Amino acid sequence: MIDYFDAVKIALTATPALHTQEIFGEPVYSYTCSQAVIDGYLVDVEPPYEIITKLSEEGIHYEKLPEFYEFPAGEFIYKMPVRLIKGDAAIKQKPVTLTLRLVATGDLGVAYADKSEIRLLIADMLKKPEGEGYYGDMTAFKKLFGEYSQKKHMMIIEMTGHDFWEDTYGSGNGNYGIYYEEDYYTPYARKLYKIITGSEIRDETGKVMQGWNVP
Repeated sequence: MIDYFDAVKIALTATPALHTQEIFGEPVYSYTCSQAVIDGYLVDVEPPYEIITKLSEEGIHYEKLPEFYEFPAGEFIYKMPVRLIKGDAAIKQKPVTLTLRLVATGDLGVAYADKSEIRLLIADMLKKPEGEGYYGDMTAFKKLFGEYSQKKHMMIIEMTGHDFWEDTYGSGNGNYGIYYEEDYYTPYARKLYKIITGSEIRDETGKVMQGWNVP
């Protein structure tokens, strides 16, 4: 190789990325996988097989809840089992609301009708940060992690072990927004920057994610 290149630095890479070109410049020679297959050095990958199952055709739905739950007499706390089965594509697009309401009977009334109902929001989707003002969650997100994408959002959850809206982290337990947890998120922002700029990672639209001015 030294016989062919007269240079201070020589780099070989199987996965060229933008940061590699920033260091070494544009590639002087490239040899693609498709060309290696044609030349007989690599074996081509067969197309994926589609396996049709009952699950893929019919999907997964929720178990029907009973019309009523009876509260045992003398109990102030009662746990109702609400079993959710993940897999319904509908909750990836729009949240589903489950409403639970106390109903009076012949033996027991409801003292505060306005407090007798509770609603559970069920969804299998990411909640995008909102607010473009100085203290806004989206403003704070862009400062820490650059432009928003669902792929980047999922990577942050995988690193931290929680979403932005869970009250189990940081100095304020996540109750005051992303802006107030900047110190907590900064090390994760730097780690994410290294991961994204160290390889070619595409977001949900197929676009290669770029670096940003990390704090």
